[in-house]
Amino acid sequence: MNYLASIFLFFLGEEESFWMMMALIDSYKQREIYMDLRNLMKEYSVLETLVGIHLKPVDRVFRKYKIVYGLFAVPWFITVFASVLPFQIVIRIYDLYLYKRKFLFQAALAVLKFKESRILACKSEDELFMVLLKYQEFDSVSPDAFIQTCLSFRVQSGHL
Repeated sequence: MNYLASIFLFFLGEEESFWMMMALIDSYKQREIYMDLRNLMKEYSVLETLVGIHLKPVDRVFRKYKIVYGLFAVPWFITVFASVLPFQIVIRIYDLYLYKRKFLFQAALAVLKFKESRILACKSEDELFMVLLKYQEFDSVSPDAFIQTCLSFRVQSGHL
């Protein structure tokens, strides 16, 4: 939760940050994710379905190596990407995530899209995990390019 609070504290006062955290916890399923990890597993299941729809080549690689989404996507959902992506991208993610919860999944798809060529080139499960757990390539990605990629994915309410 400290990553989440730090983003709010960067822009808001303490009391406003507290109320933003409360809204996030109450309205955006963060409470369920922190209180019961089975709910986090449901989020991974949704992501897996969306990858199968939007990123079929990545899905084939993940299936080939029997990748468990929870092994790489925990910080994505727990910190809403604050622990893995550059600050300028994270604040844009927060803006849109607070507008629509489904944006979290669009951001996850965008991360995988930016990593797609490296994922497809992997020759082993170990190599794939190294690609999935490193984020240096995002240092050179503009926030606008990242958000445009996110918005290119259509996530329907029925997927959630």
